[in-house]
Amino acid sequence: MSRVYSDTVLPEDSGVSQDLNLGASGDNVILPAGATLKTNKITDAGGNNIITSDGSGNLTLNGAFAGSFALINTYTPTDVGYAQITGLTSSYKCYRFTWTSMNVSTDGAEWQIAFRQVGGGFSGDTKTTTAFSIGHAADDSWTGLTYRGSTGMVRSNTADPQQINFDQGSATDETGSGELYLFNPYNSTYVKQFFGSTTFYKENNEIQTAYYGGFIDETTAIDGVQLSPSTGLMTGVMKLYGFAGS
Repeated sequence: MSRVYSDTVLPEDSGVSQDLNLGASGDNVILPAGATLKTNKITDAGGNNIITSDGSGNLTLNGAFAGSFALINTYTPTDVGYAQITGLTSSYKCYRFTWTSMNVSTDGAEWQIAFRQVGGGFSGDTKTTTAFSIGHAADDSWTGLTYRGSTGMVRSNTADPQQINFDQGSATDETGSGELYLFNPYNSTYVKQFFGSTTFYKENNEIQTAYYGGFIDETTAIDGVQLSPSTGLMTGVMKLYGFAGS
């Protein structure tokens, strides 16, 4: 068996966009143990993207893989009053937003989300929601399950932002993490359902998990979500995923 040693292999006419075929139909192209194949894009025989990487580990998966979440973007807000995630389209029927180790500079702040209608701002999105929370004090002096009807976590046909936690502490280790699912936001026929949860450390040394859900009572397409504290500045990591399922 012959061997060819080379650092670089190019198509026949170097500098011209061409395919470089390795093997022929029926052949096996083998990477030996310990070898690494590096590429930022994998396509099928028709040139359709299967997996695309930005070179930094963030992958976009072809939407045809129903049941798979594709990471669309990563945001790292640092000492800002809000973070806006835009660019929602009809490409995905469900979007998932996550936030990790989100810290706020002011004790007792509440996290809140607002939605943007196409052609509008992050206001005016009339919604009706429900919510409850479960909690446990760090010194074991209290546990509880509470319907959050008396707070901003429950909305009744109002355009106010949706509160997703309450009274978060501002110490360095007092953070919150959670997720939000938004269904078929770019559809212009139906109202838009959403639900989510947030686990956070309260200013009075309690751990709480808040659950909320409801619908945006608008048929106008939604193309953005804003996350913000009610007061102070926020820092953390946010990610946006798309889900191809119908």
